[in-house]
Parts: sequence; structure tokens; C-alpha cells
Amino acid sequence: MKFRKAKLKDAKGVAKVLVESYNIKDLKEGINVFKGETKKHFNYIVADNNKIIGIVTWIVHGLPKHQLCELDRIAVLPEYGGKGVAKKLFNALIKDAKSYYKKHNQKLRKLYLLTHADNKRAHRFYEKLGFKHETTLKEHYYKNKDEFVYSMFFWLMIKLVFSSLFYLKHIFSSLRLSYPRFAFLPDKLYFRSPIAFSVSECTNFSAKSSSVNSFSCSCW
Repeated sequence: MKFRKAKLKDAKGVAKVLVESYNIKDLKEGINVFKGETKKHFNYIVADNNKIIGIVTWIVHGLPKHQLCELDRIAVLPEYGGKGVAKKLFNALIKDAKSYYKKHNQKLRKLYLLTHADNKRAHRFYEKLGFKHETTLKEHYYKNKDEFVYSMFFWLMIKLVFSSLFYLKHIFSSLRLSYPRFAFLPDKLYFRSPIAFSVSECTNFSAKSSSVNSFSCSCW
């Protein structure tokens, strides 16, 4: 399976995913949506498994210096649901967005999305990815139907985690020195970094495993 930027020849495959997942009535409308949005600089990434089985779209908001983008939609054909495709599409979006901002000498600061307030399944999925419910927009797209805004702050998250681990390390150190029964506590902290984290901000870390995003930071 490949995750790549969509091409015009993917229009029909993208349209099939749109029809299956959104309020789009047929392939013709789906193709028009895809072509119209790409002209407006929507970024389409597809999951290609010898056919288009999923899509993710994202948009830059404001200028590159604002470091802000929106996850517009993410969808997978029903028969491929529950197989991790959506999460991999999300990872591909993050990689693509970070690449965009890097080209403009900026870094991705915030990613947000809108989802129906009653779509509990979507809420669980986004929360597992690390999004937090930021606010609610009343009757935003439809009358009598609210939208939740979910957000992910990248550099703030890194600072919070690093500062928390810094204090945790000192707590562990104090316990080891004061109470022999706590001698088992580690003197270095390792963790699997969520997709939103970037270790590039830390200039003094060592990889614990090449197969996972685990590392220890000697800055602590």
C-alpha cells in the first residue's frame, strides 16, 4: 500500500471514497468536488492499494508564518475500515504538512478540524490521535446541527511533555536516594512519542529503537 499525493487520474477513485463517506450523491459530484478543491489548493493524499481505498485532505490557512492548517476530511472505504488505514493517512498528512512548512522556513504549529457534534465515533478516533475538543460552533453547516472543533498544538505539546518528564526524572531521583525500595526506578526516561511530537526540537537525544519513535533525552 502506498500513501501519495493524488493526481488528476485518481478522480474517479477519490470520488468513490467521497460518495461512500460524505453527503455526496454520485460519482459525478464526487469528481467535481475533487477537481474543484484541487484547483483551490486543497492537498489530497490517497491510500493506493492497487485502487484508491482512502483519502485525507488538508488546507493551509493564512500565511505560512501562521503555521496553521486544517484537516478537512479523512475517509476509508468501508471494507478497509478498522485496518489502520485512516491512522496511516493521518501520518501521511502530518509528514506532508511539515514538509510544506519546512519549505517556507516555518514549522507546523497547529492542526485543527471540524466534525459533527453527534459523531461520537469520529470523536473517539481523533482523540486517540491526540486531538482535544477546543470549542463548539453552533449550527455551523446545518440548522440544528452543531460542529465540534478539535485541535492539536505541536510545539506546545512538546514543551509540556518535556517539562513534565524533567520533573518526573527529579522525583524518581529523589525517591531512589531517599528510599532503597525505589532503587528500581530508572535514571533515564524513555517513551514512545505520539505522532504530533517532533524530536527535532531536542538537540541531544539518542534513539532507543529504530523501529519505533522511542528515545531518551539527556537534556533531562
